[in-house]
Amino acid sequence: YAGITRIRWIAVGRRARPSQPGSGRAPVHSLWPFGTTATDRLGSIIANVRTLLISIGAVAGANARYWVGIWVASLTPSVFPWGTFAINVSGSALLGAFVAFEAARLGSWSAPRLIIAVGFCGAFTTFSTFSFDLFSLLQQRSFFYFSLYAVASVLIGLLALAGGYQIGSLMARIP
Repeated sequence: YAGITRIRWIAVGRRARPSQPGSGRAPVHSLWPFGTTATDRLGSIIANVRTLLISIGAVAGANARYWVGIWVASLTPSVFPWGTFAINVSGSALLGAFVAFEAARLGSWSAPRLIIAVGFCGAFTTFSTFSFDLFSLLQQRSFFYFSLYAVASVLIGLLALAGGYQIGSLMARIP
């Protein structure tokens, strides 16, 4: 919401001004996402840079998902969704390799994590994150939660998809 407000203020050519006691104006932080102190501004700039890094990875991941899916599907004409399967498996492998590499080499540097793990893999496939969560539960020896998460995610995901499909079908009938 803060970013939308900022864009609206820029679009109408106004500047956000700090409120004066009794002026009736809203405080500047509700109108301008950069805050009023240097620390607030720095935090907002860092948040915006993080969002930009995630977005760069997400654009690449979404496009890769589309083109890899089409390419694999064209190689394997079948009822089985080979394109999606290949994307999910390769995305899981990429996320696993990146997480291991990051832990060994990059430490706490977050820019590659935001671009590759969150942005690219997140847009390429959410299955990679699902697989990583399951793997983490196995590493923690949380077998009950591993089973619960795996079964519940698949079953509830299918139920949610079916429910959404029904809602969409009903909405499509509305004139």
